[in-house]
Amino acid sequence: MNLPEINARIVEHLPWVHVVARHIAHQAPPWFTPDDVIGSAELALVEVARHYDPKRGEFKSFSRPRIQGACWDAVRRHEYRERAHLPLLACAETLEQPPVEFDIPLWQHLEALPKEAAQVIRLLYLNELTNGEIAKRLKLTPAMVCYHHKQGLRLLKQRLAHTRQRKMACRKRTED
Repeated sequence: MNLPEINARIVEHLPWVHVVARHIAHQAPPWFTPDDVIGSAELALVEVARHYDPKRGEFKSFSRPRIQGACWDAVRRHEYRERAHLPLLACAETLEQPPVEFDIPLWQHLEALPKEAAQVIRLLYLNELTNGEIAKRLKLTPAMVCYHHKQGLRLLKQRLAHTRQRKMACRKRTED
């Protein structure tokens, strides 16, 4: 297929793709707007138009699952970011509360991480920078940013699980 045919197919189906994206946005959590997924749907349309083969059937039948999948992927990515921010944004509230035995605020867990991992997690979740922006700021490669992010999340998970276990053991002892 040549470029003019691909472009024509994209222009022809763009309004339909917006309808699909709006439909998915209305099924998504309430804070979503159609604009949150339209960009992903448009990119999927371009990709599908490039790979479409008329022998595979009608274009809409071929492209619908791929476009819907791209929209739902955008929703999941956005939801993940929202859920990931909640515990980190709650740090401000925990800073003003008096400490309870074994109830360590999340910011203290961050302080216990290796320096690079803590910096990457703060910049990614609190400052909402991209991996590329973090790499430039910390003078790291994007691959190292990913490594420190993964390492930090793994260590945070371990520390939080350990704290939770200690807290449960303490409760169990006081109940006995």
